[in-house]
Amino acid sequence: MAVYTAYIDGGCAPVNPGGTAIAKFLIKSPAGMYVHSESNVIGKGPGMSNNVAEYCALIALLDWVKNHEPGKILSLTILSDSMLVVNQINGDFKIKNGLYRESALLANEKWQELETQLKLRIIHIPREENQAHDVS
Repeated sequence: MAVYTAYIDGGCAPVNPGGTAIAKFLIKSPAGMYVHSESNVIGKGPGMSNNVAEYCALIALLDWVKNHEPGKILSLTILSDSMLVVNQINGDFKIKNGLYRESALLANEKWQELETQLKLRIIHIPREENQAHDVS
């Protein structure tokens, strides 16, 4: 089975929390070619944080795959330098109260829905390995 790879990243600057949150994702084909990339400003000010941005990157990726690649991508490995997102999606950490809670719950819902259509996995990578895909 051909495995597509995606990188997600989010950031909030110039202050975290409370700055401008940006989310980004990139998808590579099994041959290593970029299939799609997207970067969006999520919001500004109160309610924005690095964690909110990281989750919004995951949500945007899952939505894009669902809406643009149904049946084409059968296996997707997602790489993220956010230990919080990876561990919460994998069920190793609980989702607690925080600015990110609503985004985390929505991401989990979308994950579970898409998981019925394709093989999904999310893996933590060191920030250094995600620099080429970093929003900052």
